[in-house]
Amino acid sequence: MSATPSLTDTTRLLPADTNQALGLAQYCRDFLDQPLQIGSATLALLERFHLDSVGCGVSAVHARANAPTVLRAEALGTQPATASRGGICFGVAADAAD
Repeated sequence: MSATPSLTDTTRLLPADTNQALGLAQYCRDFLDQPLQIGSATLALLERFHLDSVGCGVSAVHARANAPTVLRAEALGTQPATASRGGICFGVAADAAD
């Protein structure tokens, strides 16, 4: 039995027996279609989460952990989209297009 994510004006519950990635993606699409006002406390938490995630990524690259090493190699080996210079990868001095 699969529960459907519930929606209110301010929250969306993603039950454990649903596809979490799909629910999050739908939430993002809904947000982009009709953006809500975001409070300063929410933006502060978002900034903290972003800084934490970047710090974890840099730490994993520095420790030469397998996942970021494999993903970085894949990113650097993929040609950028037409009219794009490519991306910047942590731990690599050159653009991905170089």
